[in-house]
Amino acid sequence: MAQAQPDAMQARRLLRVLGWNALVLGAGVLLVAAAAEAWLRVGSFPVTVQPRVFVPNVGSMYRPHTWSYLRKDDFEQRSRTNSLGFLDREPPTAERAARSCHIAMIGDSFVAARQVPIAAKFHVRLQELAARATPALDITTAAYGVGGTGQINQLPFYEEYARHLAPKLVVLVFVANDYIDNSRIKHMLRFRTVECRWACATRDEDGTLRLLSPSSVRTFAIDDAVGSNSYLWYWLRRRYYHRSVLPARTPYPLFAAAVDEAVHARQSVVGNVGDYYAGLYSELAAYVPPLGLTKMVLRDPESAIYREGMALTAFALDEFKRRATRDAAQLVILRAEAPEGAPITEMAAEREIPIIHLADYVRRQGGRMQDAQWPKDRHWNRQGHQWVAEALLEYLSHDRHVCEERQVPPPSDG
Repeated sequence: MAQAQPDAMQARRLLRVLGWNALVLGAGVLLVAAAAEAWLRVGSFPVTVQPRVFVPNVGSMYRPHTWSYLRKDDFEQRSRTNSLGFLDREPPTAERAARSCHIAMIGDSFVAARQVPIAAKFHVRLQELAARATPALDITTAAYGVGGTGQINQLPFYEEYARHLAPKLVVLVFVANDYIDNSRIKHMLRFRTVECRWACATRDEDGTLRLLSPSSVRTFAIDDAVGSNSYLWYWLRRRYYHRSVLPARTPYPLFAAAVDEAVHARQSVVGNVGDYYAGLYSELAAYVPPLGLTKMVLRDPESAIYREGMALTAFALDEFKRRATRDAAQLVILRAEAPEGAPITEMAAEREIPIIHLADYVRRQGGRMQDAQWPKDRHWNRQGHQWVAEALLEYLSHDRHVCEERQVPPPSDG
C-alpha cells in the first residue's frame, strides 16, 4: 500500500510534466503559425488563396461568397466570388437578361482574371463602354471562368450557369494552352490522377469521342472551417498536399511511366481505353522537354499527343457550336494571343465561327501585345482588359444583328 502511493504520485507528476510540455508545444506551434500567417500577409513573395468546392456535373469550382487573393511580383489583388462561385458581379436576372443583348463570356484564367479588380475586367468594361457608345444595344454581360480549364471542361459552365439567361452571344476566350488543356493527358499530368477534375472527353474502343462527368475531388473539412481566412493553410496545401504543376526537376519520362501504371491499374475509372492512353504516355516518355508541356506539344505537330489535343479542341468547338445553335445564340471566339495563323483560326473557319483576333485590334491601336500583359505574368493587365472590351464592342457595332431576336430552332430527331 505504501508503495502504491509513491507510484501514484510519480504518475501524476509525469502527467503534469507531459501536460505542461504539450501546452508549451501547442503554444509554440500557435505562435509560429501566427508569425507565419503574418509573414505571408505582409511579405512580397507570391501567395495564392482560392477556396474551392466540388460541384456535381461541373467539377472543381471556386467556392461561392469567398475571397480570392493573389499576389505576384506585378500585382496584388483580392476579389470576392459571386453566388455561383465565379469572380464576377452577380449575373443579371432572367428578366433583365431577356430585355437586353445578353453576352456570356466563357474561358479559363483569362476570364477569371484574378489579376485585376472585377470593375476592371473586360466584360464589365464592355457593358460600361456600350452604355455610353451604343445605348440602343442595351448590353448586359456575365463571366464564367475558372483557371486551368479548356473548352471541354467549360461546356458545363454554359449548360449549368449561362444557358438559363438565354445569351444572344457566347464568347469563348481561347488561349494557346487550351489545345492541351482540352486533352485528358494534361489533367492526368497536372493533377496526378486518371480521374477527371472537370468534365472531360475520352475515347471508346472504336475511337469515338464522348463526354465524361467529373469525378469527386477530395476536399478537407478544415477548408470549410478555415475558408479564405488563412493564407498559411492554402500555402501549405499548395506546397505539400496538392501541387498544381509538376516540380521543375521531375523528368517527364519517370512521371509518365508512373501514370502509365495508374492507367492500367484503374480500368474502372478509365474505361476500356487504358491501352490507348498508355500509348500516348509511352510517346510522352520519349521526351525530356526543355519547354513546358504546352509549348512542347505545339512544336511537334507530328506527335500523337499534338493530334489528340487538336482533335479534342475540335470536338469541344463542335459541342459549343451545336449547343449555341440549339439555343439560337451566336458563338464567337476571342483569340487572346498571337499569331493569327494558329490552328484555332482554321478550326473556327471550318465551323463558321467568327473569330476576333485581339492582336490585330491592339496593332491597329498602335499598341503591342506585351503592353496588354503584366511584365512577369502573361495574363491581361488593366490595359489588356480595356483593349479586349473595345475589340468586342467593335465587333458588336459592325455586326448589330447579333443582338437581334432569333427564333430557337425546333429540336431535331437526332
